[in-house]
Amino acid sequence: HTKKAKEEAELLDRLQRELHEAREEEKRLQLQRELEARRRQEEELRKQLEEERERQRKEQERLLRIQRQLEADRKRLEEEARKRAEAMRNKEAVQQKLRQIGNCPAGFQWRKIRGGWRCGGGSHFVSNKELEEQFTHEVDFPGLGTSFF
Repeated sequence: HTKKAKEEAELLDRLQRELHEAREEEKRLQLQRELEARRRQEEELRKQLEEERERQRKEQERLLRIQRQLEADRKRLEEEARKRAEAMRNKEAVQQKLRQIGNCPAGFQWRKIRGGWRCGGGSHFVSNKELEEQFTHEVDFPGLGTSFF
């Protein structure tokens, strides 16, 4: 009897140990599956984060290109405005000099033509270059003599 009871007890102990080991193995496998799922989730989040960073980097580059283009456009427009203002000042200065000179020697008024000014009679001409030079040089105007401006 004792031998049989001992064998039964050993069998029961072995079965309980195997059951315990099986349960522990199931817990271990469950933890491993959870860990693997967490790793996949973390990898997906990392990938999404990288994609978002890349999207933000590209957007920042795009905005920087736009900013640079706007700055270049602003400078170009300022330069064009400066040149227009300078041309207007030069034109006004030329017109002022022509008013100071008065009519041509034959008494005709000056008229703007391409490249300069011609008198109403058609025989006298002053180039724009000559008028611009008069601001700092002595200029000999045909039919007008030498003037210093």
